[in-house]
Amino acid sequence: MMCSARGITAFPPPGLPAPVSRMHQAIVRATRDCDFDQLERLAVAGRPRFDFSFTGDKRPASLWRQREGRGEKFAARLIRLLRMTPKREGQTYVWPAAFARNADDRDWEALVPTFGQNQVKIFRDYGGYTDLRLGITSDGDWIFCVDGD
Repeated sequence: MMCSARGITAFPPPGLPAPVSRMHQAIVRATRDCDFDQLERLAVAGRPRFDFSFTGDKRPASLWRQREGRGEKFAARLIRLLRMTPKREGQTYVWPAAFARNADDRDWEALVPTFGQNQVKIFRDYGGYTDLRLGITSDGDWIFCVDGD
């Protein structure tokens, strides 16, 4: 399987707590190689619950591998998401910032280069961002990576 994220990189935005920055870097490293088993290890290493699917899938690695294999470019989407600036929501940093409950116009505008103005308008008219999003707690636990509604 060819990895859609090969050659794409992302660096932690400045100002993140060290544990969040370390997890960000670990996710990017594993994603660049489509190492879905390593991504799963990162996902389940912390708290007992990691949200990754609304479809009842049992293992994140299997779901992510299938999505990449079907040509959905899951890995590339994940790294592009991590290039964006997160927003802190309580004790969790969420990517993209437009997913946060307190998203402002600047957070929504940051989506335009990736999604285009029309898609961003659709998200806003719907009442929220529903594409790929993830959250890392301030202590460095990756707690969700989902898309859809």
